[in-house]
Amino acid sequence: MRARALIGLSNVHWFQGRHVDAGACAAEALSWGRAHSDAWVVSFALFMQATAAFERGDRDEAEARAQEAIDMAIASGQDVLHGPPLLVLGNLAASNGEHARAQQLYDESIEMLRRAGELWGMSIVLLLAAGLRIVGRDYTRARVQASVALSLCQEFEDPRGIAWSLEVFADLLAAGGLADGAARLWGASERQLENIGGSLAPSIGWVRQRYLEPVQASLGAPSFDAARTHGRAMGSAEAIALARQQILLLR
Repeated sequence: MRARALIGLSNVHWFQGRHVDAGACAAEALSWGRAHSDAWVVSFALFMQATAAFERGDRDEAEARAQEAIDMAIASGQDVLHGPPLLVLGNLAASNGEHARAQQLYDESIEMLRRAGELWGMSIVLLLAAGLRIVGRDYTRARVQASVALSLCQEFEDPRGIAWSLEVFADLLAAGGLADGAARLWGASERQLENIGGSLAPSIGWVRQRYLEPVQASLGAPSFDAARTHGRAMGSAEAIALARQQILLLR
């Protein structure tokens, strides 16, 4: 029970951007999991260590821990344990510019989590995959994956997931030339994360950086700031409605 509570705490730290604390909790959970031969705890703690290492920029540690987590998943025979470390390996490939490999790993993770019925975790990987598809100009599949993720996050009443979904919708609008809608949804995502004490993971936020300057240049600084401020004043339902409405304008 202590190990599982530590994994829960590790998740809380990670979603709030405290990656060192997330890694520390995962390390203690890993010790307990190994002491009690609990394959789920060991695999998930290794995944959390890999995730924290990736966000800290320690790529070698992230890959090593993710591979260990996969080995434990294979040994346990539990499909659900394969999905999370594949996510980390996908993040590593994406950050290294290996986008085709990253997409393959994300898709494998999504399939493993879908097969295991872990739809909340799947929603996170769907957003990562959608972001990568936006960069690759595969807007149709990006829209489908982002829409499914948003629907799941609404079903789970997950404000963090909704905020991340709005972020990806904003990226999609930015890539499609709908600058005003993108600025509004970026603002909405920021405000929702602030309201819950959450943070935007770099593995999600990197896509915005590719489109931020073009959107600012398209709108001009005053209009961009006004649109973003308007988005920050939106409630969740209004922002979701805007996202779903604007996405229909993409070609």
